[in-house]
Amino acid sequence: MGRSDSPKATDHTPASESAVRHVHYPDADRELEEVLAGTVETDSSAMGDTPTERDLVLSRGDEWHFPDDRVGDPFAYAESDTQDIRTTIVRDEPVAIGYYLHLAEINALDEEEILGYLRESAPEWVAMYESWVADLSPRDRRLRLLDLLEWRVDEGDDWAAGIYLNERPCTWRSTNLSEAGTDAAAELANAIDVRPSMCYWTAQKAALHAFDDSELADRVEYVEGIALPTAASQAIRHAWIEVDGEVAELSWPWHQYDGADAVYFGVSVDPETVREARHGRDLGGPVFVDEADLPTLG
Repeated sequence: MGRSDSPKATDHTPASESAVRHVHYPDADRELEEVLAGTVETDSSAMGDTPTERDLVLSRGDEWHFPDDRVGDPFAYAESDTQDIRTTIVRDEPVAIGYYLHLAEINALDEEEILGYLRESAPEWVAMYESWVADLSPRDRRLRLLDLLEWRVDEGDDWAAGIYLNERPCTWRSTNLSEAGTDAAAELANAIDVRPSMCYWTAQKAALHAFDDSELADRVEYVEGIALPTAASQAIRHAWIEVDGEVAELSWPWHQYDGADAVYFGVSVDPETVREARHGRDLGGPVFVDEADLPTLG
């Protein structure tokens, strides 16, 4: 996945061949304002009929309010009937920034450049966001992950996330990757085609490569479950590898490789189960869920 041009705070008109991922903060005291928008190339190997480009839009103002029956929810989602436009309505300014940053990360944009644009267009938002994430202790992050995971399952109707909450023996995973572990993670990343928007594919490819390497086979595990990225916006269904019992994050480029400040809640999967799940299938989805049955909740 590559970048096609620099995001700019301009009027946004989606191209017909683009998918749109839109984050909006409803603010009755402002007219509708686009904070930042940019276009990136989508992964040509992604599943389904994928448009060639994706527009990432952050906006605020008096538009797209929470539905009356969702006023207590952390997020609300809306999809266009006529275009591939997915709008996430976020009730807190710092979380809106965090959500947009996560979209930027999985679309392989540059972290400092994106933050630079945001500091120019919404400096007060960025200040709130940076203060918020700095004040989140490891315990706070774990509690936030569990709260968001329970909401996804109970209110967001995300039964797939419920597998990791209710059916699998998930545990908190350690993120103290050693220097030797970092070297091993880098070796695996260089051996495969890392795809930031395809965590299952990336983690499974890396794990299967390691399982066939006599020096790495006993050191690497494939793990899937739920993670809360450093931006702390949303609990995400995710997959990763672990080296010597420590998280080695390959998919999220701003986290590589130690996953510091992210929170991981998951279960390791034995090599034979991974091999069986991927037999004859090039595109990876969750081992415990058929990707064709996944809900669309972001």
